[in-house]
Amino acid sequence: MSTRPRVAVIGAGISGLTAAYRLHDSCDVTVFEARDRIGGQIQTEERGGLLLEWGPDSLVAHKPAGERLCRELGLGDRLLPVHSGGSRMQVVVNGKLRQLPEGFLMIAPTKLGPLLTTPVLSPAGLARAACERFIPARRGTDDESVEQFVTRRWGRELYERVAEPVIGGLFTGDAARLSASACIPRMHGLERKYGNVARGLKKMLAAHGATKGPRVAVWALDGGMGVMIDELAARLPAGSLLTGTRVRALQPLDHGWRVKIDGAEDFDADALVLACPAYTAAKLLGQIDPDYAAELDTLEYVSLATVNLLYDSAAVGEKLHGFGFFVARSEGSPLLACNYTSSKFEGRAPQGCVMLRAFLGGPGRQDINGLEGGELVRLAHEALARLLDLRGAPRFGRARLFPKALPHAVVGIEAKRERLAAGLPRLTLCGSARGSIGLPDCIESAEAAARRVLAETAPGRRSEDTGTLDQQIERAG
Repeated sequence: MSTRPRVAVIGAGISGLTAAYRLHDSCDVTVFEARDRIGGQIQTEERGGLLLEWGPDSLVAHKPAGERLCRELGLGDRLLPVHSGGSRMQVVVNGKLRQLPEGFLMIAPTKLGPLLTTPVLSPAGLARAACERFIPARRGTDDESVEQFVTRRWGRELYERVAEPVIGGLFTGDAARLSASACIPRMHGLERKYGNVARGLKKMLAAHGATKGPRVAVWALDGGMGVMIDELAARLPAGSLLTGTRVRALQPLDHGWRVKIDGAEDFDADALVLACPAYTAAKLLGQIDPDYAAELDTLEYVSLATVNLLYDSAAVGEKLHGFGFFVARSEGSPLLACNYTSSKFEGRAPQGCVMLRAFLGGPGRQDINGLEGGELVRLAHEALARLLDLRGAPRFGRARLFPKALPHAVVGIEAKRERLAAGLPRLTLCGSARGSIGLPDCIESAEAAARRVLAETAPGRRSEDTGTLDQQIERAG
């Protein structure tokens, strides 16, 4: 019989699989997944020559955890760079698509010249945005909303026409409530360090050699993001990944936890990793630690729908610029954003066709919960038709709804994340359960959970095991 620590991981999304992968060399790991498939929000589908991404389609490059894990898994030659440089984004202003000017870094202008000629802002809005370098830094250190930060630095118009749609779209959230320190930490930190964002960006871009050419903005994977899920699962021991297995209750033991499973024998573990949504974790812990469960239950979630649409190129009257666009809530559209998938990635659509990936949902927009796929396709197509001058119905249209899919990163979420990360004895959270958003952050939280498990279950080998894990991660980087 094995004397290695026995660890149960609840949830087989990117966080749970990463935690299991990091632990399996030192522990006997079993992953429990209630659904019949693994991957969580990552869903890649090949259908009739199309490569469809229903969840995340890439990894942001400035957070290296995702790229590092892919290279460690032997997927380095399948990483596809998507470069920055030039303006790759559009926003909808007064019902029309407008290109963000050259030099915009997410929400902040890095070049004054292009800013002064953009039609996105009015002359008054341009003048106010150009004054950012003269606005004194905020004295307080407490969290503030994206709306407060951007309005204070660049003015109300840049917030409403650029920051609100872009940040609200990226985080499927209400930018008036989204945390600036959590959602735009680089911008928020530059003000504190340099006194204004313009000075900070100049130094940051110079340090990164931005003038030498385009940088990699995101990494995609040849074959889709599901390739990473498949590779993680393949690295786990046979029989350690149990799908269609619902955990109905947890029971603390003297030195671990008892996992009670629907229709199966109880499973005793030395340590437990919860990689499920926070509201699921709250139900499991409600009778064990009511205060901790209540903290979990206050983590807000938002719903999102992804709609993949294929059109003949001739049916798209508007010339597509960049990689897609974001839509402000003030536009009254059901659309949150749209990616020009066939422009962003090669080989995702047949020759002579355009693939679009539209997103619906988020706070303050049309409620999509309960809508069927056909209705979601109709909503997306009608909204896109007005913006892109679409002529005729799509050749292909499918939609998937993800209810309560993503944590809502509102003001104060970082303090909440710290409280949730504290966990319970021999129980730790990662991914969505502790408020992580985006694949790199979920991966990092899973690696932190693995370190904690090793520290708690193998105190005699703590330095050796955690050191080995850190070395493994460092070598991959």
